[in-house]
Amino acid sequence: SSCQDSNLYLSKTSLPCKAVRSLPHDHVQGSEDHALLLLGNPCLHAGMGRCRRAVLGKSTCAPLQLTGYDASACSGLSPGASCEVSCPAGQTGSPARYFCFQGLADAGLPPAALLAPLCFPTDSSMYQQDAKMPLQQVGKKGCLSCPNAWSHCSLVEDAMDASDPRCTVFTLDLATKLIRLGKWNMCIDMFGGPTMGLWACSGSDNQDFELAPSEKWKGAQDLCVSSGRGRICLTKMGQPDSFFETPPDTVVLQPALDALQAGDNETFVQQSLAVQACRARLESGLPDDFWAWLKGQSRELHQALFATFPVHPGQVRLFSEIVESFGRDRVEELGLASLIMAVSYVNRGKGIDEAVRFPHPSFEANGNTFLAGEEDRIRQAMVEERKHCGIQSNECRNLWYDCCANGTGPSSWKFKYPRDPSPSVRQWVHWLAAQAVEHPEKLWTDPRQVPWTLGVHIFPSPIAECEWVHDKLIEAAPMEGSWYKYDSSFHKSVCEAGDSRYHWDSLQGIAVYGGVCGRMATLEARKSGCMGMPATTKGEPGHLAGFKFKPTNASWTTLNAVTGVPELSYLSLMPLVKNYSTLEVAIGSDAFPNVSVQCLKCSAASSACEFAAAGSEDCTRFRVDMESKLMRRDSGNQCIDMFRGPQAGVWGCSDGANANQNFEVNAAGELVITSDRGTLRYRVTALPPPPVDDRCLSCPNGHAECTLDLMGSSACTKFFYDTEAKAIKPTTGRCLDMYSGPKPGIWDCVDGGANQVATVTEEGLLSITSGRGNLRLLRWPVVADMTEESRCLSCKARNSACEFAAAGSEDCTLFGYDEETTLLHNNDNGQCFHMRDG
Repeated sequence: SSCQDSNLYLSKTSLPCKAVRSLPHDHVQGSEDHALLLLGNPCLHAGMGRCRRAVLGKSTCAPLQLTGYDASACSGLSPGASCEVSCPAGQTGSPARYFCFQGLADAGLPPAALLAPLCFPTDSSMYQQDAKMPLQQVGKKGCLSCPNAWSHCSLVEDAMDASDPRCTVFTLDLATKLIRLGKWNMCIDMFGGPTMGLWACSGSDNQDFELAPSEKWKGAQDLCVSSGRGRICLTKMGQPDSFFETPPDTVVLQPALDALQAGDNETFVQQSLAVQACRARLESGLPDDFWAWLKGQSRELHQALFATFPVHPGQVRLFSEIVESFGRDRVEELGLASLIMAVSYVNRGKGIDEAVRFPHPSFEANGNTFLAGEEDRIRQAMVEERKHCGIQSNECRNLWYDCCANGTGPSSWKFKYPRDPSPSVRQWVHWLAAQAVEHPEKLWTDPRQVPWTLGVHIFPSPIAECEWVHDKLIEAAPMEGSWYKYDSSFHKSVCEAGDSRYHWDSLQGIAVYGGVCGRMATLEARKSGCMGMPATTKGEPGHLAGFKFKPTNASWTTLNAVTGVPELSYLSLMPLVKNYSTLEVAIGSDAFPNVSVQCLKCSAASSACEFAAAGSEDCTRFRVDMESKLMRRDSGNQCIDMFRGPQAGVWGCSDGANANQNFEVNAAGELVITSDRGTLRYRVTALPPPPVDDRCLSCPNGHAECTLDLMGSSACTKFFYDTEAKAIKPTTGRCLDMYSGPKPGIWDCVDGGANQVATVTEEGLLSITSGRGNLRLLRWPVVADMTEESRCLSCKARNSACEFAAAGSEDCTLFGYDEETTLLHNNDNGQCFHMRDG
């Protein structure tokens, strides 16, 4: 119901009332009833499980009242609209978006949200020294249970609160960054997997828990441990779950599943998309205007954004943040949707100004997820806490403990540390887009053209390192060598002869210090990411390999010829609207009659005018040109001229001053011409503008004038505008030409021909102007024939016209596109697609 303004999102299938979710009433104060989420039908909870159909008619929801919050924006909401309620001053956290459902408005209830705003004090931590509490693993249900020393812990998934006796109570030792279990002097340790377990307290990297901002709830904190084994975060029990952490109820999905089982793909997509899009709107917290914008985007973008199930609200939110950082028009102009999709998926749950995430969390030994400005903190952690000093070597693992044998630590280190900071999500996607716009042909792949499911493997690196890659591969700066240094003892180059310019894990460091398969594959994958190409590594027993994706190298695909394409249009004549009038003449000071009885009839060129009955078709039309002071006949470059007598006539329009043609306007609004021939006064009667003719051009034959036919009929000719040649071309061949009259017709294309060159006016019309006059043409879209979507081209016979077959059938011909030759190759017979006459 919240998405009722969009047919794309609205599921019209009635669902049983058990599909309706209740919210605790304290989330909507002032209401004794539960606030409802109506996913599919307007049922209202009436107690004891009974449902009744809503009585429609209320236009707005009741005002929302939340003690301690400013809910002023949530008054007078219409069904389908939403409002945001933020944390009060002195607190930080996640705002909540409240929705006015039709059912709530009909019942006189306020708007509802999935959760109230989740807020945390800005001046204190969620965790205190020596605090005792059970803990929950972020992303998992229930609590941590560790009943045995030296053993794995388990999860009590159905534990709902901190008082559950099955949950182990731990003591937080924030000073030493340990989480202790006092009765055995054990600490939580990250075992391989990674999983949680208990081990003797040692302060190793696997026990070193640090306070970290929660990726789930803004303003909250988690206790996180990171090492070569991976990363795990723990948090307090009792934090609310995200709606999206639980898949939709089966009953909500049942219509989609039934359609899928029946082979009804259209209904399946409609039903599943309705659930996906509505859930995304409910939890992502994005304003209503984002959804209005999204509604106007391509089918492919909707397909991509809601392809993962269930869709993650953090991805939708980050997708919106990235779009807004570029500007919506700019995203469409540059074709950034696929790139933004990939980045938002990998970084779902993050904010746009947080450090960009690697597609694989354990891709590098030292994480490298700090931002510019944090270098001193990382350097201090390396020197004092011996963190971030891991090295991927077959002979040693840490620069402190076993690689640099002299053991003197940082005092002997000559290499650069720490590594250059990671980019934020914003910095990475903007840098990558800038490279694609500036020189796409110099990248290995234009990241905008990579399907987003492969784009998730465009690995990020520090911008400074990617700039170094570009210096080498794009700017052709000198290379340090011809081959990478494949060396199992590369750590000696780091420890004994380190270069102050290169961190050992940096792309430059791998190239200069060397390494074995893992570092070589890492360098290749990350270098490829800097060049816009998706790539990754693959672990094997005792080995690591790197491989790249080349998504622009053609895969074989079926083709279809369709009529409803945006480049094609029907055309109708749109003559320049001119204000025409008829004229009545009086000599000298003679009075005009109160009611006009006659008008000027000036059919013959360069001749005296005659008189006709006022309002008749014989009256000549004139255009009053106030700038040149001329009364211009509607054809033939003839203007009113005072002949001797004096009498009215028409003569060739004068380019300069002409006393017999130039008029002045008197106080009565009459047009007066005075010369040595006398004085003539003209009374002007304005004519109504001609009706717009929306008939289409029908041009079935070459070298012939076009005719007009009913718009949308089969007789209408389809045209496309060739922007390079500035010519209007029918799909049947040749070019639109301005015949004498002027009239539209078809003629052989003439490069730069004055009667064929068409420009686009400010109003978006196509205009041809030459000595023959002017043609202005309005473009009408060619409506797509939906039946065409169920077919494919079948081109089995050589040197023959193709036929159509059912889409997905074995009769469909497979084609591949060759970028170098720009040819479409037929996979069956080795021939190429060829456009035949027709």
